[in-house]
Amino acid sequence: MGAQPNWLSVEALQELEAIQTYREFHGSTTQIQEYQKQLEKEIQDGVVIQTQNVKVFNPTFLVPKSNGKQ
Repeated sequence: MGAQPNWLSVEALQELEAIQTYREFHGSTTQIQEYQKQLEKEIQDGVVIQTQNVKVFNPTFLVPKSNGKQ
């Protein structure tokens, strides 16, 4: 499922793993609650799959709609 990396060398993979850092979501209490709510919905809908085996961290964020609706 999804894109599968084709590593040119073991060293390239090891270098990538060495520079990876996890960044916790930062925001107000309201923003953190909304982020958690949206993340849970995406997990339930199958948009996001929870896993413990991650090679690359993809940061996520929420962008409000321009018309102010949710």
